[in-house]
Amino acid sequence: MEEKIIKYIVGELNSKESALVEGWISESDDNFELYRQYYDVWVATLYPKAEKVFDADAAWDKFNSGIEEKRARMLWKQRLVRFISSSAAIFIIAIGMMQLFKAKPELKHFNAQQKAEIEFNDGSIAYVNKNSEINYPEKFFGDTREISIFGEAFFNVQSNKEKPFIVTAGDFRVKVLGTKFNVKNVGAGSYEVFVESGKVSVYHKNTPENNKLLLPGQMALLSVEGIVYRNSSSNYLSWKTDELVFDNVLLKDVVSDIETYYGVSILVTEQETERLRLTAHFENKTLDEVLDVITLIFDLEKEKRETEILLKPKV
Repeated sequence: MEEKIIKYIVGELNSKESALVEGWISESDDNFELYRQYYDVWVATLYPKAEKVFDADAAWDKFNSGIEEKRARMLWKQRLVRFISSSAAIFIIAIGMMQLFKAKPELKHFNAQQKAEIEFNDGSIAYVNKNSEINYPEKFFGDTREISIFGEAFFNVQSNKEKPFIVTAGDFRVKVLGTKFNVKNVGAGSYEVFVESGKVSVYHKNTPENNKLLLPGQMALLSVEGIVYRNSSSNYLSWKTDELVFDNVLLKDVVSDIETYYGVSILVTEQETERLRLTAHFENKTLDEVLDVITLIFDLEKEKRETEILLKPKV
């Protein structure tokens, strides 16, 4: 990396190589500090005062020896003498370096106690569920847009075919170009990925070649046992929409969606739950309001216990 940083500073890398160096710089404060030290040498010796004749090979050796001494003593005593074709080239490179310093990416950590919304610098948006966390850079550098998540979030990603958006979810990666999808931690290092629109590639970090593609309406479970396609409920995104929609749905499945949305445990003693079906639409309703409707329709009554709610036939 040392040689690439030096070549980057003096403008000898192509655009792809430059992007790789910029990505490395943005990875940590230590990387950025090392880069700044290299750059300090270059700035301090742009205009050599005494030397009239420039020897490019000798200058390169002097630069490298200066780097080694800086590492050992944290004090620069050598000067870089590098032939630059024109003062205009010097000015352009210096301005570019100054802009890079200003744009140093800061890694941000967001811990959502309640549902919240984050907009990234590329215009993409994350809707974060409560008790979830996201780490993301202030500005995306390099050839990718990468963030990490613990918990649950829905992403609306701006399309950029040249710069894929990658979500780190434990040991798994979710890679997209531009789409809408949901990532949810379901415990024990496992995640669910649900696609609302577009397409998403999911894979284990160690085997990206074994990726699986998810299309709109599809969901997959990512776990130590592998990546498995799963069926999703029509109310999978109810945490985000605050809506529960049931269209001729079995009561047992209705109860399951209610348990997930409100975070409760419901026991139904009615023996005919395999045939009872509900058609209803609830929006921004409390748990009691929803259960009141259900008990009225099916002639049930509710009984609140210490750790669960019991729905049973009226006596």
